[in-house]
Amino acid sequence: MKKLFMFGFLAMLVLSLGTAAYAQAPDQTFGGVKTTASPDQTFGGVKTTPATNQGLNIQLQNPLSGISTIPEAINKILSIVIRIALPLIILAFIWAGLKFIFARGKPDQLKEAKNMFLYTIIGTLLILGAWTITSAIVGTVNSIVK
Repeated sequence: MKKLFMFGFLAMLVLSLGTAAYAQAPDQTFGGVKTTASPDQTFGGVKTTPATNQGLNIQLQNPLSGISTIPEAINKILSIVIRIALPLIILAFIWAGLKFIFARGKPDQLKEAKNMFLYTIIGTLLILGAWTITSAIVGTVNSIVK
């Protein structure tokens, strides 16, 4: 059943692509058969006109609202990362503190709690350092551009 469905899907895809290509370019050869069309003929309800050499007028829509430059996009992304990371950092500090409490003097559990606390501090410094460096770069670029 799956094979039949896939075969039907691929056949429809190939036929639709072939039909679209035939309607788009009527003066080409398809499968060894030369197709010609007068300027005002219709094929399958699609009116064909002779090709003209006009420039493309394509405009891309910005999917990010309120962001028009790369520094603004980087700043926005980093602010989102920091908003997500700060609660996680707080939870990691709380978890490390609880590990200290539940270790109750056991050397191996104390070492694990110290490592977790150290890695939480390192992660916090990396995230805040990235934010600081990015803010400095964006400020420098903005001052040069203006």
